[in-house]
Amino acid sequence: MKIAVFDFDGTLYPFDTLPFLCKQLKSNSRFTYYRVMTTLVLLYVIYKLKIISGEIIKERALFTFMKSFRGFNEEEINDFFRNAYQLMKKDLNPEVVKEAETLKASGYILVVVSGACKPLVNFLGEDLGFDLVIGTEFSLNEGILKAEEDITYISGENKAAALLKILPSEEINFQESFAFADSYSDISILEMVGNPVAVNPERELYKLAVEKNWRVMGKPK
Repeated sequence: MKIAVFDFDGTLYPFDTLPFLCKQLKSNSRFTYYRVMTTLVLLYVIYKLKIISGEIIKERALFTFMKSFRGFNEEEINDFFRNAYQLMKKDLNPEVVKEAETLKASGYILVVVSGACKPLVNFLGEDLGFDLVIGTEFSLNEGILKAEEDITYISGENKAAALLKILPSEEINFQESFAFADSYSDISILEMVGNPVAVNPERELYKLAVEKNWRVMGKPK
């Protein structure tokens, strides 16, 4: 089995999804939007003060956003992300989408592994014909999101582990497989394949890609 693994934020979608999703939240409820944004601004200040790492900040920011859906049922959550994806899809990176289409036609198993909300990534996967979607899932209790429920964040550091929980490593031809990502935090995914591709990479990833002679798509950030 040959796989092609794609990151979402910064790779298939050239931007961070959370700011866009927050704007969509504003159109649903201004009160919820401002409550979420107050927490996100505080997290940003903490990040700038270097009190905790950027990866932890990303996790807490996403959890803050996701918990704004408490009391929503699964259908309502899916409706929100379906509408959001329809607005986002025009901004997908056409070069990366083309790579996915080419690899799919060549018999590769297409996988999205992302820290983004799984309902959003599901709609991307359905639209582009991906075979497997891994993202940060809402935890539902009897079909309703509960604020106290735990959420497991798919961070860059645990993406490879999350993938290998679903696809047995002994069935994957890693040397011929591909991975596409923009962030140094995705190094575990990039280093596990024979064809890593840095897409519009962050500076640290770009430096590593040059050192290791990896393919680079687009311009470094």
